[in-house]
Amino acid sequence: MKKRKEMVILLLVLSLFLIAPVKVGAGDFVFEKVMDGVISSSTAAKIVDLRGFKEFAMVARFEGRPGAKVNFEIAFNRITLMSDYVRLNSAGWANFAKIYPVYAPEVGIVIYNPPPRLKVKIMVYAAR
Repeated sequence: MKKRKEMVILLLVLSLFLIAPVKVGAGDFVFEKVMDGVISSSTAAKIVDLRGFKEFAMVARFEGRPGAKVNFEIAFNRITLMSDYVRLNSAGWANFAKIYPVYAPEVGIVIYNPPPRLKVKIMVYAAR
């Protein structure tokens, strides 16, 4: 079990920091960086076309003030259908990964009222 957990963490770190994001035109999968930077106000990520996919995974890393809460919403065709949050740990960072259903072709992510100077990296994955 411990070895599996270490492998999952390694894959997460590799996907966030080492592998260049790619969008494949053949439509078999999507792997795209939608946000990468430092924000201090509500910010929308790049919209991704997930037409034909049933689910997508959102993988993110947040760095900022320890204990801060990061709120975000997921919109489909510019209509918000889901909201979620993550709380930064005592060291001031958090990794987040979750699978969501696709309700409409265009998927967007918006971070609302972030703590000052929040460093954000968000990737979206989908595959057939």
